[in-house]
Amino acid sequence: MRRIAFQTFVSYSAGIYATSLWQITWLQWVGIIGIWIAISLILLKWKKHFFWILLCSFIIGMTAYLVAQSWNNPSLDWIGKEKVIQGEVLTATQEKEKATLVVHTKQGSKMLISVYDKQSNYTYAVGKWIQATGVVELPMVAGNPGGFDYRIYLRSLGISTIMQLSPEQISFSKEPVNPLSHGLANFRDFFEKRLKTQLGDAQTGLMLAMLFGERSAMDEDVYESFQKNGTAHILSVSGLHVGFLYGLLTIIFRGTRKFFPNSIIMLLLLLYGLLSGFCPSVNRALLMIRPAYFIKNFMSTL
Repeated sequence: MRRIAFQTFVSYSAGIYATSLWQITWLQWVGIIGIWIAISLILLKWKKHFFWILLCSFIIGMTAYLVAQSWNNPSLDWIGKEKVIQGEVLTATQEKEKATLVVHTKQGSKMLISVYDKQSNYTYAVGKWIQATGVVELPMVAGNPGGFDYRIYLRSLGISTIMQLSPEQISFSKEPVNPLSHGLANFRDFFEKRLKTQLGDAQTGLMLAMLFGERSAMDEDVYESFQKNGTAHILSVSGLHVGFLYGLLTIIFRGTRKFFPNSIIMLLLLLYGLLSGFCPSVNRALLMIRPAYFIKNFMSTL
């Protein structure tokens, strides 16, 4: 039974991957379903039920991907059109040539907006309401077979469309609509400026990459050196970061058997999760660091 469940899951995942890789449309999906029905009618007396289970799970995976790409994403209807986009700025990444903003539009979809501005720092925009006017575009696909596909990468983040604008085409609200994310972004910006004062630009970029997985301020030559040496994984936030932080906090607070140390440790771990963007590896580590032990100690101190 376990083997059947595993193989069914693999077949379902293969349907999702194949649809994303081949860029199957709804019309092609209907054709595949038709072929599948024809084969089923021809081989109706074949008793290999397990084969049909895998084939059905593959088709369901394809369907799930197509529905996810078209469900509640009105921005796909705006491709090639000039639109006025309004929404909340979720994240802002500052680079040398531009700033990259991820916006949650009021229609419910996510959009990536690139602002080509070398002078301004758009960290202050996180948590604020943005109004942007420009042409909605699709991200680039891989130029060579097997190459990096920017469109698929953004889809994995829930982003299907982009805009490329100048500073004159955007405006922000005076007050943030999300004070928490706005305050955290300002804190990170303050922390980065303090690091630059103490360490310099090059060392600050390396430190931010190692602490938060933020590589936008890192020199490209340095990052390529890490890739060639096979050590680029240390520039991504992982569960090991959370484990080190948890171990350090338990040493500082001398255990976690009291209410106050428990509260401080949990809040600091959540704060680190917020600063690192709650990436999947951090979420997994936060859930795995003795949650039952924390709950038990909290209950015993009440």
